[in-house]
Amino acid sequence: MNYEKLVKTAGRAAGTIAGAAACEAVISDNFIQITKYVLKTEDYDRRVEPVIAAAVSDLHFSRFGKDGRLLVNKIKSVNPDVIFITGDFFDYKNFSGKTFLSSDYSKVVLENISKIAPSYFSVGNHDIRWEEASGENLRQTVEHAGIRFLNYEYDDVKIKGRDFRIGGFFDYGVFEEDYYNRWIGSEARKFLLDFENTDAAKLLLAHRPNTFIYTKYDNRNTDAVFCGHYHGGLWRIPIIDKGIFAPELGFFPEYSKGEYNFGDMTMFLNSGLEGYSFVPRMFNRPEVMKINII
Repeated sequence: MNYEKLVKTAGRAAGTIAGAAACEAVISDNFIQITKYVLKTEDYDRRVEPVIAAAVSDLHFSRFGKDGRLLVNKIKSVNPDVIFITGDFFDYKNFSGKTFLSSDYSKVVLENISKIAPSYFSVGNHDIRWEEASGENLRQTVEHAGIRFLNYEYDDVKIKGRDFRIGGFFDYGVFEEDYYNRWIGSEARKFLLDFENTDAAKLLLAHRPNTFIYTKYDNRNTDAVFCGHYHGGLWRIPIIDKGIFAPELGFFPEYSKGEYNFGDMTMFLNSGLEGYSFVPRMFNRPEVMKINII
């Protein structure tokens, strides 16, 4: 093969790869998938109908149709008894001195989600940035949308005749070197000890998984924690399905998406709905989790 043909072949190959990558980026940014899980609680009884939970996270600036109808319809399709929203549904950005807020769209999406089933919201780091930039009250905004706002709080509820304690909190996470200094006497640990003090099934919403990864959550008396924040590793490697990058954990993180077990506690780590700012997702579709709680 002469040089000219080699260049043309390489150009066509590069164009094909670029086109395929662009198509995959569109799919991974826009076409929501439902992932299915099962959570077996201590009061498991095969004769009892499962409680179905839907979990979503990290909307940021993403758009899924007018008023979020594509996302709302996808959540509705799993017929949930309860919905968990694990933060970063609001966001703020500043470019060239201009401030951009996700306010109006995020509010409408939350309002539409709340019409499907009882819904619970825990705080993410971008929600806090949005609150500071917008001057609006995050709690009031979420509650106005008809959704229960949980931050170092919990509710004891009955769903299909079963007892649940549903709680939520925000913590910046505890890194291994900070363990004894930050975790043992922290507000988060005190809250979790109180949260666990019940015979009901315990379901916790916490945007950042850090607390549970770095400390391995020394109490381990919670049935499940629902998290987000890592965006599924942003880009995932096909076949082995491994994330490329996650905040705080760096490249090729051990934890990025899916189900992880820490003793008797299960962590459901949602891959979220948006990429990172202008970086698109790859091989990593936006996610609605469906969890059958038995």
